[in-house]
Amino acid sequence: MRNVVVPTSTYDCTWLLEDGSHAGQLMLAPGQAAQGQVYNDPGRWPDGADFDWEPTEYDRLAGELAGGQQVLLIDVLRAPGSMEAGELFPRLALVGRFPAGDDPLFEAVRFQVGGLSELAGVPALSRVGTPRQPERSFTATVHPHAAQNWECSSGERISLEFEVSQKTDLKFNMTVTAQPVVEVTGTPRTAEQWVDDFVRPLTELAAFATGRRQDVEWVVLRPEHTGERFTAQLFAAGISQVPYLAEKPTDRRQPLLLRLGPEGADLAVLLERWRALAEEHEVLHQHLVTVARQVQSTTARFMSVVPALEAYHGRTHGKLPRAVFRQQRRDVLERLEGAGVELEDYEWVDTQLPVTGDRALHERLQQLAESLPDGIRARIEAATEPLPEMLQGIQRTPLGIWHVLAKVRNNLAHGGVRPQPGQVQLLCRLADTLAAALVLRDLGVSEDLLVQSIDDSRWKVN
Repeated sequence: MRNVVVPTSTYDCTWLLEDGSHAGQLMLAPGQAAQGQVYNDPGRWPDGADFDWEPTEYDRLAGELAGGQQVLLIDVLRAPGSMEAGELFPRLALVGRFPAGDDPLFEAVRFQVGGLSELAGVPALSRVGTPRQPERSFTATVHPHAAQNWECSSGERISLEFEVSQKTDLKFNMTVTAQPVVEVTGTPRTAEQWVDDFVRPLTELAAFATGRRQDVEWVVLRPEHTGERFTAQLFAAGISQVPYLAEKPTDRRQPLLLRLGPEGADLAVLLERWRALAEEHEVLHQHLVTVARQVQSTTARFMSVVPALEAYHGRTHGKLPRAVFRQQRRDVLERLEGAGVELEDYEWVDTQLPVTGDRALHERLQQLAESLPDGIRARIEAATEPLPEMLQGIQRTPLGIWHVLAKVRNNLAHGGVRPQPGQVQLLCRLADTLAAALVLRDLGVSEDLLVQSIDDSRWKVN
């Protein structure tokens, strides 16, 4: 693929250490952090002495490949490897051509993450023509909206396009392929900053939208004042270094929760609001990221999403003002005392009444559900009123679905009566629906896709 600057392989390398230049190697492997070797590492294995050398840490460590490309290792652990060579273990590695220095700046990043073909909202090709008389020709037309552009409020420009290429082999066959790619140009920043500001958030957003783990495929960067060439490539754990071509999604069980394209969402706004979600609602954000990356049991997922919703409510609605709650508490106790209740009963109530204005879990969940758009709220109510038969018996006199959900969560958390697997599955679906609807609202995205998925049974509320 033409976007890859340096293919994964093992390269001869010269390392620039504090005591001079040392020959060695740089190993670049798909999906793994880079590793280095330093040959004839002096002083690491003293002759005739027991091994007692401690690892050394470097913020940055530079090198050069045999072909002339620069190398910059970031957050490096230098450790003994063998009698012949020491080992270098960086968190990140930049390879290619870029300004010298500990933190080179780049004016643009170009990358590919999983799920872009679905997220784009349009196919790469709008029409494919098959041979007909008399012209006997194949034709392929790029979709008019295959290239999309947005501008961030902070000035960065984002583009999502399908790079369409054609290959002909000796006039006997022809192949047309398309590759979805994102490019961001803006204020120069370090490679880490580009990843934190755009690459990682878009990866997480794609995972949320598709309901599946999505990975970073490759990341290349363009240094300042170098024209249009992307000359540096980033290597780290989790970057596969394996580009993919656009293809029709095969797994239709999980609905798409948001999309770009004509009449779709603005990617610049989505990324800004996703970053705000991560900052303002860290627990819910971490839940969404974790469930997309890991296969979890239904119980584990349930015990993750419910506290995340509880934390979301706390950040959104806060607590009852302390002064107001304390006054209400005093008023209740005074009425009990005025009614002439027994001192023992009065003291018991005084002891058991909370001293802060925390709301009960079921009240928090119900308030969140009531704040949802009409379409989602109506479908949740239709699926949970009256209470589904499977959930009967969890409470003697349940106040509603959210009361039952809170009871099951508390039983699991505190060692109470264990619910049946089907009960947890049903309640987890409901909690997932609530979380998805809240996130879509915070992203400023219509809930129409979620409503449609509920109606056609690709997203079940219960």
